Amino acid sequence: MKTFFLAACIMLLASKGMTQTDKERYKQLSGRYGNNDGICLFEDGSFMLYGYATMVPGKYRFEKELLHFYPDRPELFELYAAQNKSIGEKTRMNFLGFEQGKTYVRFNRDKAKRVFNDLANCFSAPYVYESENVPAQITLSHVSENEWEEKEAGTRSSVFDIEKGWNDFILIYNEPQRYYEPFVAIVEKSGDEQVLKLSENFGDRGIVKQVMDEDEQKQWQEILAMKAEYALMQTARQKEIFANRHYKIFYQADPPAYTYDKNKNLYVSAWAKDNEDYYRNNQYNDDRYLHKYSKLAPVKTTTDPLDKEIAAGSIFYSACEGDLPVYKYNGFTEDTKRDAGSETLVTIPDVVPDMEALTPEKDNTTGTVVPFAVKRGDGFYTIVETEKSADVLPVLAPKPFLTKTDISKTSVQVSERGEPVVQITFTKTGAHKLKQLAAANTGKPIAIVVNKKVIAMPVIVSAVMSNPINIEGGFSLEEARTIADSLKTKK
Repeated sequence: MKTFFLAACIMLLASKGMTQTDKERYKQLSGRYGNNDGICLFEDGSFMLYGYATMVPGKYRFEKELLHFYPDRPELFELYAAQNKSIGEKTRMNFLGFEQGKTYVRFNRDKAKRVFNDLANCFSAPYVYESENVPAQITLSHVSENEWEEKEAGTRSSVFDIEKGWNDFILIYNEPQRYYEPFVAIVEKSGDEQVLKLSENFGDRGIVKQVMDEDEQKQWQEILAMKAEYALMQTARQKEIFANRHYKIFYQADPPAYTYDKNKNLYVSAWAKDNEDYYRNNQYNDDRYLHKYSKLAPVKTTTDPLDKEIAAGSIFYSACEGDLPVYKYNGFTEDTKRDAGSETLVTIPDVVPDMEALTPEKDNTTGTVVPFAVKRGDGFYTIVETEKSADVLPVLAPKPFLTKTDISKTSVQVSERGEPVVQITFTKTGAHKLKQLAAANTGKPIAIVVNKKVIAMPVIVSAVMSNPINIEGGFSLEEARTIADSLKTKK
């Protein structure tokens, strides 16, 4: 396992019948073992493996001095269905995760067909299959190719019956991994360090527990917050998911933020029209119009081998080399007109924003920047274009993603370093929009405009944002008061 964002350590599992002694042991062991990859142990008896492309939750228990780990093995195949009136009698299917492994799909009693060609590469999701006919039955099959031994048979299939009316589907394949197999570990002391030694599944290696200093404590609080959020997501996923027309998945459509259009069978956000310009350049993350997809249970699971006669070709062809046409998603709308409000800002020599990271574990936005003028109203803006040239400033989106109406109150606080900061508390709708802004712009800078000046340009490093947030910018007390007053909604 290689570098993976630490926030992968998220999972919530209830521990029942836990003795007081066990509670103390879980509490004592709780923490993060490893750095860029490793394992997080939680007080409730749950854990999370994290590493490159790896997020494996589960639970563990004690047996004398050994820790026995039981990873949660996801369903091999999941199928979600919706009634999409916009495509009429046709059908659309999004194949998610099928780039990995050897998988087949069968519609009704037709021959099984590979989802992806052998030695597929050059992937470019989403992978959407369209047909003139809606199948009455879908069978998804997996053929084991792993070198490590799977306990299950070489072929496993899930059969789903499709009721009349369903015509839009999300098919998910969770490729089997060795990380889903149970393993054991033991905790040892090495000087002042606490070392977790894992079994042969992981090469019998030892990983050191991180010292719970100030920085680690803040990191851990972020992990716990995301752990709880992930649990809610998993609960919702047992019944339904939401997705936009490009099949970006969302796990809820909050009633205060969305209204249901029965005629279109569509959930429409309260600020759909306000964000038209923004989502024109960010179509995949558009959460304004969502379909609800209900989870279907398989009517049968089998280990029967596939028929000897398998249809030639594959649903999707993806290869960097070769003469065959490579699949390309054509669902995005090409934007041919340029925003009238996206004028180039006046060049100001030797004034370059210092884009520091936004750190949600501090509930702060940090980003000291020499203020520069911009023809925009007060609010939070996405960056349309960032020039690398030292003498050209970034271009902001024409309209703010968050405005004064999304703010319930502002105040001036003092940071741990004794510096004035502007604290912003958002309304319920504003907090939801803030979360969407963070999710769609992770790793990117945003601009905060007050009195036609960009006062800060923090880089969002996590999709998790709390409410309220603090804006740090090296402000004087008077400057902080002016900013807080400017962002207030005038009664």
